[in-house]
Amino acid sequence: MLVASALATGTVVVGLQGCSISSSTSTSAPGEDHRSSASVEQALIAAYDAVILAHPSLTGALRPIRDEHKAHLSACGVHGSTAPAVTATSTARAAISALITAEISAARAHSRAALQAADSHWVRTLTFLAASEASHVPALRTVRELETR
Repeated sequence: MLVASALATGTVVVGLQGCSISSSTSTSAPGEDHRSSASVEQALIAAYDAVILAHPSLTGALRPIRDEHKAHLSACGVHGSTAPAVTATSTARAAISALITAEISAARAHSRAALQAADSHWVRTLTFLAASEASHVPALRTVRELETR
């Protein structure tokens, strides 16, 4: 579970708990369904990298979520990110809003993929991925709210 809390100083601490994803096929070559889910994760990693680069003050809040997406990529049977570079929006608030939209889209994509998957282990992995992406949304909303103070 993703836990975000504001400290009295106005900084945000984001902690991750319980995001352990295991895929029974992670040791074999990824199939098309794995590659599709991996591309979703690669896009999220690229988006987080762009926001962190453009808005270094958000690094502490965003890096743990970005690292979680790297673990998701491994669960898809892919190691390393090859998504094209992305440019972050000019304001931190808009950049966080874009991340929220990307997380919602990713959660929906993983949910749709789970409904189409034949392998029960892969379905379980996809549902964990979808739930994790959805859990990032309230944490990012908190970060966005604190950024405007």
